[in-house]
Amino acid sequence: MNKQTGNDSIFGSRLHVALLLVILALGAGVRLWRMDDPPRDFWTIRQYHNAATARAMFYEGNPSVPAALKEVAARHKLWLAEPPVLEYVVSRVYRLMGEERFWVARLFIGLAWMLGSVCLVLLARRMLSPDAALVAAGFYLLMPYSITASRSWQPDPLMVSGVIATVFFTYRYFESRSPLRLLVAGLAASITTFLKPGGSILTLCGVFGALSWHERGFRRTLLGSPAWIFAILAVLPSLVAVSVAARLGLYEPGRHLMSYISPRMLLTFFFWKGWLGILVQILTWPGLILALLGFAVFPRGRPLALAAGYAAGYAVFSLLCTFTTPNHDYWHLQLLPLAALCVGAGSELLWTRLRGSMHAAWAKFAIPAAGVIFVLAVSLRTPCLSAPPPSQQRYIRMAREIGEAVGHSTRVITLDYDFSKSLRYFAEISGPIWPETAVMEYDRATGKDRGSRGEPQWNTFDLSAPERFRLFYARRNPEYFVVARLLRELEDQPGLGAFLRENFRVLDKGERYIIFDLRTAAERGSN
Repeated sequence: MNKQTGNDSIFGSRLHVALLLVILALGAGVRLWRMDDPPRDFWTIRQYHNAATARAMFYEGNPSVPAALKEVAARHKLWLAEPPVLEYVVSRVYRLMGEERFWVARLFIGLAWMLGSVCLVLLARRMLSPDAALVAAGFYLLMPYSITASRSWQPDPLMVSGVIATVFFTYRYFESRSPLRLLVAGLAASITTFLKPGGSILTLCGVFGALSWHERGFRRTLLGSPAWIFAILAVLPSLVAVSVAARLGLYEPGRHLMSYISPRMLLTFFFWKGWLGILVQILTWPGLILALLGFAVFPRGRPLALAAGYAAGYAVFSLLCTFTTPNHDYWHLQLLPLAALCVGAGSELLWTRLRGSMHAAWAKFAIPAAGVIFVLAVSLRTPCLSAPPPSQQRYIRMAREIGEAVGHSTRVITLDYDFSKSLRYFAEISGPIWPETAVMEYDRATGKDRGSRGEPQWNTFDLSAPERFRLFYARRNPEYFVVARLLRELEDQPGLGAFLRENFRVLDKGERYIIFDLRTAAERGSN
């Protein structure tokens, strides 16, 4: 299908542009709303990890920060294969402001997401039509999951925006092939895969490969230089990032990569049910059905080649990373742009019937009105747009009390939700994490609780509390053991409560936490 102009819209050029601007404004507005609230509703384990990394960079060289807090922060300055690009930029802004604010990271993430949406609109106009681009933009920007995920302090929203930009530049390259356009597409892929190594390589290469196959045939694609140039530019940044992390001792490629891959999961009902559940979580049932129908009617030729390559790359990625596919929903975030394009393609059936129809005038008012109702319904369903519950502020105060009680120690064993990331961030403490029962049960079910030789790990369910402490914690000379919110774990985990109470003194406790002083043995009978 040839590139079209805004004059093809049933709304007319001016109204079409106005509707597009309204969609973009709404998309930006919901991402700016309450942007300084602490993370609470989406993968807080990742968000507070990144916030702690930015804090560590902010504290470095800051004479006003106490040495003890600098030491704690330095323990959190960790990254695996994902370079802390955003965290570094945010820390520089912190220095200019003289304080930490969550809105700084969300501002950059939201800006990137909006730039990605502009690329999506331009791509949809080229492949489909201006009106289909409106639908795609609305779906991409205003779906509940999209709103929540694109406010999350993670590299994934940046990666998804990079994916859209790369796909757009790749499509332009195949519209009119030139070395410059190939270089632009390749550099966009490089930036994307550097921000989150490995997360989008298969998708990007799938798009380029499918378009090249459609335009040049399989043999010329395989033997020609453009595909290899693009692949090298897409893969090289990931290899560099992983290599640097490995040299710094922050990443073990063999162990970490294999932790994502478990072929036996493909034979389980859990894997396929989990994958479907995540698709529904991201797209909703109506959105998933509309996307599948839209894929079936995608325009033949270059547009369908792009969609097929995108889908194939995503599918292969999901089938390889069997451990994360059924339970890590944000790993599927890159599916959202494809789903938006498919829904836009499906809407073409409606626009085609309306163009030149006697109902076109009615549609000019009914469709925008339906859009307003949809946006209002979405806003009511998106928790991140509402005020934080009072319990969150109570938790933050509790965490700060814990931090003061233990003197912001770097040797604190913690047991809390989300691997204690939020507790350690607000309390400004560090140290080893004690596994909760739910995590141990899941790791046992997926085979992640044993070493390569079957030896027990820190998260092995069958270990008693004294055994776990002796094998994995005692050598670190911990000073305190903090249980926050998960007080029931003291009774649920075999022997944990008895082990702590019989051997260590209670330093402090509150309604939702208890601190054991591991430096001093408990007085017999004191509890």
